[in-house]
Amino acid sequence: MSEAMAGIDIALWDIAGKVTGLPIHLLMGGDYHEAVRVYQSHLPVLDPDEMVALAQGHAHDGYHGIKISGGVGAEIDIRNVERIREGVGDAIELMQTGRYRNVPIVDDRRHLVGVVRQVDIIKYLAESFPEELLNLPPRPHQRMRHAEGG
Repeated sequence: MSEAMAGIDIALWDIAGKVTGLPIHLLMGGDYHEAVRVYQSHLPVLDPDEMVALAQGHAHDGYHGIKISGGVGAEIDIRNVERIREGVGDAIELMQTGRYRNVPIVDDRRHLVGVVRQVDIIKYLAESFPEELLNLPPRPHQRMRHAEGG
């Protein structure tokens, strides 16, 4: 859906530029930067050697970053990021996508040593919450004055 909306947005800016005879950057407010950092928005989960080759190609093509698909499993995702980092060094910024959010844990040399997932934080909080509060019975006489949500 977001790709379709982006396509429509780009088409509308293109039409506005053609109608006015002005470059789109002027229609959007003018020059703010002399250069723009660009990134490749998708590096699929493949064989690690194929992923490294694609990442090296993107770095060679001038991309400043790559979004790496994830969600296969923490161990495989970490292995893939490590292999890609070995293959491209610091030539390109690595960003991770997936069906979950991860917080990377890195050492002083910026090597990935682990990942903290949202579910890990929630589980820690749930296990650390005082049991006597967590297990209080509901209070049926308490009602919200206004319904929450949509």
